[in-house]
Amino acid sequence: MNKRASVLIVSLWILAILVIFAVGVGYRVWVALQSARFQMDSLKAMLYSKEAIIQAMHIAADDVRDGSPTKEYDTLAHCGINPAGKNVKEIFYRKLADTTEGFSVEFAGISGEPNFGVRDEERKININGMPGIGKHSLIQALLSVSGAQDADDPQMAATLAGWTDEASLIDIAKKSPFSAPEEMLGPLEYYYRNIRGLADAEAKNKAYAVYA
Repeated sequence: MNKRASVLIVSLWILAILVIFAVGVGYRVWVALQSARFQMDSLKAMLYSKEAIIQAMHIAADDVRDGSPTKEYDTLAHCGINPAGKNVKEIFYRKLADTTEGFSVEFAGISGEPNFGVRDEERKININGMPGIGKHSLIQALLSVSGAQDADDPQMAATLAGWTDEASLIDIAKKSPFSAPEEMLGPLEYYYRNIRGLADAEAKNKAYAVYA
């Protein structure tokens, strides 16, 4: 009887050890599978992201080709793209059949709804890239829609447009392209001080108000 009890106790201990060993091995296998799955998902995410970037670059390149109806302009909804009769979602939304895998290129709209496509996050206009007459007209239009004080005065636009002109007659003009938006304060101060005849302090305040 004692021998049978001893054998039973030993068998139970062996069984317990085997169970613990099996649980440990199973956990290690589960961790390895989860790690492999994570690595696979990370690789998929990277590839889908690259595909989305390549798709956006392809559409943007197609938009600037000769003959594109949207070559000369962009909108907030269609920045740098030429849908060519397609729905924008068809271009920037890809999902594999019967899966949740894929990519979408989108940004949040004003009310939070998704807008498919790309958007210029800064949405800044390159004044330096405009030729002479076009630059003056562009600056005049920008000043007009800004609602800034004295913005309708053609002399203000002319001062800003001529500030980077190499042939400018203004001796303190930069005569080279603007390097930063803040450099526009210079011609604005000059306008208020030398054309409008304001004192230095008031000219600086007026210039900053227009720039802001």
